[in-house]
Amino acid sequence: MTLTIAQSELGLGLVLTLVGMGVVFASLVVLMVMVHGIGKALEERTRPAPAASPPATPPAKAAREPAAPAAADNELIAVLAAAAAAALGTSPANVRVIRFRRWSGEWSAFGRVNLTQSHRPVSRAARTFRR
Repeated sequence: MTLTIAQSELGLGLVLTLVGMGVVFASLVVLMVMVHGIGKALEERTRPAPAASPPATPPAKAAREPAAPAAADNELIAVLAAAAAAALGTSPANVRVIRFRRWSGEWSAFGRVNLTQSHRPVSRAARTFRR
C-alpha cells in the first residue's frame, strides 16, 4: 500500500498536534504541582508558633489602652490644623476645628461598587436602546 502526499502530510499533522497537546498538558500539570507546593510551603511558613503561655498584662496597662486613640486623634487634629493654617497663610491659633469624626469608609465601598458596575459588558440590544 502506497501513501499519497496528502495522506502522509495529514498523518504528520496529526502526530504534531498530539505531541503539542501532550507537551502543553504535561507543562500544566508540572505548573499545578509547583503552585500547590509553594502554597503548602507558605502555609507552613506563616503558621504561628505555639506559645507556651500568654504573658499576663497588668491591669494598669489595660486601663491606659483606650486612651491611646484619643491621643492619636488629638495629634491628627493638630497636624490637620497646622496644614490648614499653612495653606491659608495664617497662624494655627486662627484655625478652629469645629468637628472631627472618624471616616467610616462608606465612600470607598461606594466607589468600588460604582467602578465594578461600570465595567460590566453591555449587550448590543442594550446599546441600541440606550441611544
